[in-house]
Amino acid sequence: MSFEKIKEKIISDAQTKAEEILKEADELARSILDEAETEGNRRKKEIVSRALQRAEEEKKRIGAVARLESRNSILREKRKLVERVFDEATERFTRLPEDEYIDFCKKLLLKATASGKGELILSARDQERIGKRLVEEINRVLYQLGKDGGIELSDETRKIRGGFYLREEGSEVNATLEIFIDYNREKLEREVITLLGGEGEEA
Repeated sequence: MSFEKIKEKIISDAQTKAEEILKEADELARSILDEAETEGNRRKKEIVSRALQRAEEEKKRIGAVARLESRNSILREKRKLVERVFDEATERFTRLPEDEYIDFCKKLLLKATASGKGELILSARDQERIGKRLVEEINRVLYQLGKDGGIELSDETRKIRGGFYLREEGSEVNATLEIFIDYNREKLEREVITLLGGEGEEA
């Protein structure tokens, strides 16, 4: 074989080998790209799936917060209405006709006093309005019941909306309208909230 033919064969073989290498490289590159695309699609799907899951969780969280805030807002409004009802009820009570109010206070005094003696403390308004008459009438009733009838009207007044304090033998009985409302508040709140249309707050 002549030198020229040998050279041509070497060049031809080299070209063939180069083409094979290039083909293999191209196939490898395509394979890598395909895998990358497949992995990319898989990862993209995972990313989208996670994003959708997070979005759904956030939606649920926001919905739960919104529902809770809505519930709390409703409860706050009901509380305001309850307070308004109590305030109006208290105000109406303090504006009872004088005879009815005195009868109410006498009944409380009969339950509050053990000895039939004591110092009666009223609001400034009640002291001026009914103080003297209330003391006279309660002492008359106590005397009829066989007790001393020694209730005295104190010069002291308290900032209360109704009812009284009774200072007796070193102790003091709170028979104010405020304590009466507070004592019955839980029951009254449930009743008022039910009337407003709904349940009370859960403990």
